[in-house]
Amino acid sequence: MYPADGADRVWAIQGKDSTEMINVNGEYFIRSINPGHWQVSVEANEPFRNARFDINDIKPGTDIDLGEIRLQK
Repeated sequence: MYPADGADRVWAIQGKDSTEMINVNGEYFIRSINPGHWQVSVEANEPFRNARFDINDIKPGTDIDLGEIRLQK
């Protein structure tokens, strides 16, 4: 996450299921999620804007690195 303190909370959402990601110095992690289509929702701190984006076709047992999420003002 850039800036590292730009987000308050980050969620992974699949249908009605959601889980909050763990923040470690601006890097967000989830231990495991179900396969399939997910959305990532970022609840940003002012002056940054919230963000939401899709992650398609997550496969069982794979690690996914979303790269750096740059928050916009």
